[in-house]
Order: sequence, then structure tokens, then C-alpha cells
Amino acid sequence: MPIVELTLDSASVAAKFKMDNMGGLDYVIELATRSGLAGYERPYPEFMAQALQHLKGCFLDVGANTGLYALLAAAARPNVQVHAFEPLPAISDILSRNVGLNPSIEPRIRVHRIALSDRTGKATFYETINPYGLFSTSSGLNEAFSRKQGETRRHEVPTITADQWCAQNGVTEIAFMKIDVEGFEREVIAGSQNVIATQRPVIGLELLGDADFEYFSHFIKRHSYIDCTLTPGRLQFGTRPIFVPDGWNHVFLPSERRDLALRIAELLSLDVQA
Repeated sequence: MPIVELTLDSASVAAKFKMDNMGGLDYVIELATRSGLAGYERPYPEFMAQALQHLKGCFLDVGANTGLYALLAAAARPNVQVHAFEPLPAISDILSRNVGLNPSIEPRIRVHRIALSDRTGKATFYETINPYGLFSTSSGLNEAFSRKQGETRRHEVPTITADQWCAQNGVTEIAFMKIDVEGFEREVIAGSQNVIATQRPVIGLELLGDADFEYFSHFIKRHSYIDCTLTPGRLQFGTRPIFVPDGWNHVFLPSERRDLALRIAELLSLDVQA
């Protein structure tokens, strides 16, 4: 059956939602189904779901793809408003379909067919073509990164900064920003400076080996954030993010929320390293 049900049962958090694996072409859903949602990118899904229980405000999924984390956020906290940004038309269509499969949480998820960036206007989006016909998980606005993955197809997409988008839409309280934009994280952060300074969201982002780690080190110092590197069974605090082969997912935590990370680590039985 193409429709699968994903569940997360983590400490005091229980979440359940449906997605269409498109006959096995959505490899992210395939992995999450095989490993269980808690086992996919462990321990990031559980950490995110737990964090949302203690934070006020909405959830921004920047680079939502087909909606795994947007749906998890909405299912994990019954009153959270989710904004899912996915500019690639074919993928945002599937994202909207997946949201529609969950009528109990659908009203709280808005799909935005636009890319967050460091400028407002239009940009070239590079869709990577998977040789096996699977949905791409490495497409984005970073041309060099996308071309490293192989063949690409170009699309013109609208862009906006998070600062301008929040001002236009009256968004004044963001709990969590999840950013997974295939090498374009720096530009998304650069367009979110006012949001970060005034709303102090928790920021979860994927940092691959060619990320600008020097930039992110300056960022967390300038904004008084802490880097939490998440790897299976472990949470490591730091002030200089580095590439960790089994820990691409980092959580930038406002320094005043360090105790929240410790509380979650205890709930999830994570080894904490300073």
C-alpha cells in the first residue's frame, strides 16, 4: 500500500500521521518506515518533538520536501501552527497531498511554495535527478552543491527572507525553525537576522561536510546560541560547530534554553558531552 502510517512514541509525546510513499519513490518515507520514526535520523525527531512541548510559537519547516517533519511537528503538539516552505512545484504538490491525508491536523499546516533566502525576488532552483527515479532530497538553491550530486534541472522560484515573510504575515513568535536546504543554510540564516534577534527560536539544521562552519561559529557567538550536535545516543554541547559523519543534525539553542536540552537529553537517555 502506498499510504503508510508513521508513529512516534517518545516519553510523554505520542504522534501519528499518514504519508504517501508514492510506490516506494519517496526514499525518506521508506527509511522512516523501515527504521521507525524514532530511528530515522536518531535522535533528531524525538528531540524536536520533545522541544515543541516546552516552546511557544509556530514551527517553520524550511525545505519541507514531502512533509515528514512538518507533519511530525503538527502531530506532536496539538496547538502548534506549522508553516512548510517547499518551492519545487512537483514536490510541494506531494507535500500538500500528504497534509491532506491527515484531516485532524491539516488546518494547522500551511504550505508555502516559496524559498526562504537572504533576498526577496526570484532565484534558480536546481532539481537533482535521481538515476533510480527516486524523489530528490538534494535539490536546492546552492548550484555547486546540487551539481555535485549529478544531473540537474533548473527552475525559477520565488524567494523571500524570513524577516520579510514574518513581517508580512504577522508572525511574532517562532518556537522552532527546522532548516534543511542542501548547502543553502547560511543564506536562510542571513535572511532571518531580525527574527533570530527578537524571537529567539530554536534552530535545527543539517550541516554537511562543505558547510561554512566558520560562519556558523560566528553566528552562535554573535547571537548567544549554543550548538547541540545530535548523534545516536548522544548530545554534545559546543561553541564551534564541526562536521560529524554520524551527526549531520545540529540544534542551535538560545543560551538561556540550555536547561531545556538537558531535560530532553534525560528523557531520551542521551549521553551529554560538554
